[in-house]
Amino acid sequence: MYQAHRVKREADLVNKVVETMREQQRVQAEKPRNDQENTVATLVDVLSKALIEAKLGDTQEGQDDFGSNGRRRALAPAPSAYTLARSPAKAAVSDDGFSGFSFNEARAFADRLQENRLHKTPQDILQDLQRGNARFWMGTATQQSTSAISRRGLVSKQFPMVAILSCSDSRVPVEIVFDQGLGDIFVIRVAGNILDTTTWASLLYAVHVLHVKVVIVMGHEACGAVKASMYAPQSSLDDRGVTPTPLELMMRTIRNGLDDSILSIDEPKAREREAVCQNVKRQIEAIAADIAMVNLIREQKLIMLGAFYDITSGIVDFFHEVVPVAVASDEPTTPTASPSSGVLTTFNVPVVEIDAEERGDSKDAAGRCL
Repeated sequence: MYQAHRVKREADLVNKVVETMREQQRVQAEKPRNDQENTVATLVDVLSKALIEAKLGDTQEGQDDFGSNGRRRALAPAPSAYTLARSPAKAAVSDDGFSGFSFNEARAFADRLQENRLHKTPQDILQDLQRGNARFWMGTATQQSTSAISRRGLVSKQFPMVAILSCSDSRVPVEIVFDQGLGDIFVIRVAGNILDTTTWASLLYAVHVLHVKVVIVMGHEACGAVKASMYAPQSSLDDRGVTPTPLELMMRTIRNGLDDSILSIDEPKAREREAVCQNVKRQIEAIAADIAMVNLIREQKLIMLGAFYDITSGIVDFFHEVVPVAVASDEPTTPTASPSSGVLTTFNVPVVEIDAEERGDSKDAAGRCL
């Protein structure tokens, strides 16, 4: 019975709105043209009042329902139609000032964003991340939402400047931690932020196809994957002649990259942080074994480094930046190099310089290899 009564009220509401619109159209037809600029505002007022009257009736007649105990219970009132009509139409205008746009306009907007990013150096991109993280932990983040035109522009392409291999932990939302938006970071997330077939292939795609300028492997405080691998009995990770489970393979990969000396650290939190940082370093060193990656770093087209996200403070520390160091073929030691601004330490990769004559290359008059 209540359902039938409610359907009747809704039908009455629709009829009343239609009658109001017809009346408004008749009135506007009799007005001079110079008064028609207020048509929309007037119509909103009239419709809003009609909706309010209908809602008041709905509240008085239909908002009460019978419960199983025979008593009437009040349902939550609907939002005021007059309030909704008077509220700013935020969906009509995007954050970038676009009140309406075509797909081609959105694509042109994305092209301009991409062009601006292409002019930035890897150092600029890294500093943008550092500033974004500072805004995050200071509580002044700016990426609260993304405009409609930005989303539409990303349909046709993506142009991130950063690739981050991070843990899949729900407490480590990479874009939020660095105060970045849609399309800004190519994120690869897996438990323990380790390299395997899929994560390695994803990084190669980001570097060689998307042409990102910064590659980061980021661990975090209280990482369950690293903690479990560190404290698991060695016997459970050894090869027992049976096919290991995926979980055992992951833990074995992490455990093999950790030093046994970690367990001698007395303070548990310091011990776990050191284990996470060592795991990050092992992944960075594995990536640095790729000569194509190292060449991009030498050409200053790429920066590759590790990071540690402290959940407690929100701060990200950067360390273990890969720095190719050219050495002579007979050089016994590797010289040191300085890290980028805001980076704590480096991982120096010795690159032996070989003369063109030793390689058998020929040169032109300008000294360039042919």
